[in-house]
Amino acid sequence: MDAYHYTLHPHERQNVDGHFIPGMDARMLQEHDDHGRWTVYRETPDLVEMRHANGAVMKVKIVDKRAMSYELLERDAAIEAEKAWKAFLATGHREDRQRAVLAGSQLTAHRAWLRLGTGEHFDLRDKRYEAQVAVGWTFARGMLQNCAFIRCNLSSANLNGATVNECLFDHADMEMTKFDGALVNNCVFEQAHALGIFVEDARFTGCVFRGGTLATVTWRRTTVSRCRFEGTALRKSRLPETKFVDCRFVGCDFTGTDWQGVDVSGCVFESCIAGPPTG
Repeated sequence: MDAYHYTLHPHERQNVDGHFIPGMDARMLQEHDDHGRWTVYRETPDLVEMRHANGAVMKVKIVDKRAMSYELLERDAAIEAEKAWKAFLATGHREDRQRAVLAGSQLTAHRAWLRLGTGEHFDLRDKRYEAQVAVGWTFARGMLQNCAFIRCNLSSANLNGATVNECLFDHADMEMTKFDGALVNNCVFEQAHALGIFVEDARFTGCVFRGGTLATVTWRRTTVSRCRFEGTALRKSRLPETKFVDCRFVGCDFTGTDWQGVDVSGCVFESCIAGPPTG
């Protein structure tokens, strides 16, 4: 390998140094990269590793979602880092490889799609994300199959028109997430925080909402079938023209929720606060 191709131009080093501010939000790491030369190829709660188009590597230390310091690897050090990453992908434990997000050209395409919001019919299967900051990501009109989002920040994410099957949202922050026209099947929302989401013309089928907060949400012309809500807070929500069919609500809090125009056919409410009017 030619080490020259793993070396940054002095101007690019200066650009990185000038942009990096200790304590900056980790989501801002790529904001200076107007030409898309840097790609995040590995991301954990305490480390982000980025690769330049010529192979140079930048390792960024993360503390509480903030970038605290960085190290540039060039020449032989960058080459060795690339070898170690490829070896890990080839020999690492299957679950560990899933946690590594994505790699190589697959990651590059995925990141570009997420940032540009042009991923129509994107197919994302069998992926596991932990402690990822994914504010504003777009999955619009895509397919999510058997994916896990654990302690991820999905605030303002766009799932409009998406098909979401058998996914886990565990302690995910989903504030203001969009589900217009989405088909959500057999998913589990475990202690999810979904304050203020707006859902229109969507379908939720066979899902479990366990704990968490769905307060001040708006579900309009949405059908929720055979779903189970356990200890979920749905306070001050609006549900115009929404149908709940054969759902079970256990220990839920509906204080301040507007039930006008809501169909709860075949639903069961057990030990709930301020459920729908009866009689």
